[in-house]
Order: sequence, then structure tokens, then C-alpha cells
Amino acid sequence: MHTVHAMSYADYDFEINGQKASLEEIFPGFNENDRIGIVTRTPGGSMGANALIMSALTRFYDFFRPELGDDPGKLRIYPDYFVLHVGKRYMNHTMIDVWPPHKDVVVEEDDPEQILEAINDRGITRLVVEDI
Repeated sequence: MHTVHAMSYADYDFEINGQKASLEEIFPGFNENDRIGIVTRTPGGSMGANALIMSALTRFYDFFRPELGDDPGKLRIYPDYFVLHVGKRYMNHTMIDVWPPHKDVVVEEDDPEQILEAINDRGITRLVVEDI
């Protein structure tokens, strides 16, 4: 079953400084036009953001839910969420709906200018950075 049918953004729990928080508190003003980017430098480094990305993903689908489906005239869409792998590709993120595969982006060198260029080129509005 696809996430669009199976989950809600409210199915996820978050904390900020030990206090229960919502997706809206983490990403104030979150909307269907937000473009999320995750910067990772280690194998599995993006996995710490999985719940956040899945919550944002299901919230994205909420904006379009009545129009979604596989039938003619229905929308089949994916949000513009990206994983920026610094140095090399560390893993495939299609299972968390980073789709199509070109949204798993490799930034060849660990150079701040190249990383910022990759972020800006994709118009990322929300940035998640691996804590290393």
C-alpha cells in the first residue's frame, strides 16, 4: 500500500528540547510548495530524518488527497524532496518517496560552495543536515 493511503502526518511524534512538537512547529508554514533537502555525508546518515520526511510527505499528500489516484483524471504526484549525498551516493531513498531517482543527488566534493550550489539549483526551502 502506498503512503498516500496508509499514513497521516499526525502518525509521527517529534520532540524539540524535550517537548512534544508537531510538524508545523518544526517547519512553520509548511505547504505543498516546500522543497525539502537532506544533506548527508555518511552511510545511513539520512535515516535520522526518515520520520520527519515521511511526516512531511504525508502532509504534502493531504493538500491533494481528493485529487490523487491511478484512475484517468487523477493526480499521481511526488513532492520535490531531495537527498544530497556529499562525496558519493550512500543509499537509495525511493522507499521514502524521494522519487524519481534523480532526486538522490551526488555532490562530488565536500566543498561548501558545491553543496550550496546543489541546494540552490533545486530551490530547496527546508534544509535538514545530518548531525555528525
